Amino acid sequence: LSRAMISADSYLLLKDSILDIIAFSQEPKLQPARDLLKRFHARDLYKMVGQQHIASTNGKEIDYEWQEELWDMKESEIGKNIIKCSALAENDRNAPTEVDVIVEKRSIHHGMKEDNPVNNVRFLSKNLLSKLRKNPDELPEAERYPESEYTAKMPRSFLQRTVRVYCRNPDGGIQDHVETCYYQLITQLQKRFGGAKRQQPEQEVIDLPVELSQSPFKYDNDDDFDDSSRSGDDRDTKRRKGNDDTLFQRVARGSKLDF
Repeated sequence: LSRAMISADSYLLLKDSILDIIAFSQEPKLQPARDLLKRFHARDLYKMVGQQHIASTNGKEIDYEWQEELWDMKESEIGKNIIKCSALAENDRNAPTEVDVIVEKRSIHHGMKEDNPVNNVRFLSKNLLSKLRKNPDELPEAERYPESEYTAKMPRSFLQRTVRVYCRNPDGGIQDHVETCYYQLITQLQKRFGGAKRQQPEQEVIDLPVELSQSPFKYDNDDDFDDSSRSGDDRDTKRRKGNDDTLFQRVARGSKLDF
């Protein structure tokens, strides 16, 4: 199966039916594969005993030092450190071994790790589609779409890192022991490097002038001036605007509205 990709004819025969062929075969060499299929159909899978998401605000730099130390470790090194956290590793026969521990470091992204893949795509406006029939020298140029135009639809990070720990042994006691050792390792890293989040550079906040009012009437620019020069009708209109409640205020008090 691993070399079927070399031959196109053999590669075309690789379908889901290959599982049935393995399951119904009597070939002694395929016995390990048949045992694996039985476990798969019975959902007898390895138990995940621990998971740690690596926090990153911008998708590039890791926010916590202890998480960066955990991520920089190799998978085999993490497994060995988990076993070292076991106080019963040398004295108990049921203590977990390195064979029982499986460590997986996962990185899920959009195809370009921490970078935005849309930045490498050029778009052409619909208004310029009619110009595609012109000569090559007169064709319109596709442009990059700015991120500010789709900020609400853009994820905060394009890369997600996760460390997962599985236990290969089906014994429940060993699984609980591996889980305990895993969290002991996490606690040790937090004590060594501190659990505080790294200081992120402050973003500049622009204060925009905002005029808030619950009144449906627009204030005049000369409200602060003396209205002695106004006519009687103008002064009465201003007082009536100031005394009348808005619809919002009347609804908030539960007043009855007459329409």
